[in-house]
Amino acid sequence: DRRAETLAKYLEAVQWKVRPYAIIEDDRPGLGEELNVDCGIIQSTEVWDAIRSLKEKKAGGVDDLVAEHFKALASTTDGLELITKLCNLCLESRNTPNEWKTSSVSLIFKIGAPSYCENYRPI
Repeated sequence: DRRAETLAKYLEAVQWKVRPYAIIEDDRPGLGEELNVDCGIIQSTEVWDAIRSLKEKKAGGVDDLVAEHFKALASTTDGLELITKLCNLCLESRNTPNEWKTSSVSLIFKIGAPSYCENYRPI
């Protein structure tokens, strides 16, 4: 428990630290032209393209869903329609389920003394 606490404090303080440039608020223009982004409804073809590009044989999230699950569901018309409706609901409500905001982090030992937090990398 103590080791987990130490690693959690390290990750919070170093790895996930809010960088100063991320909190600067001013009225300066952006770095380039404003992007012309279509904020209309999400089309099923867009969802299919996104799902098709997911890499397989990767670990799932906290819900244990992997790319293969989404590809299998999206391979049917009803399944693709369901995922598209969910995406549009999230876009319209400007909200996503809290579970989508949760991740599971494992620490992989790199090299050196195991007692130093710097010798681990999160995945």
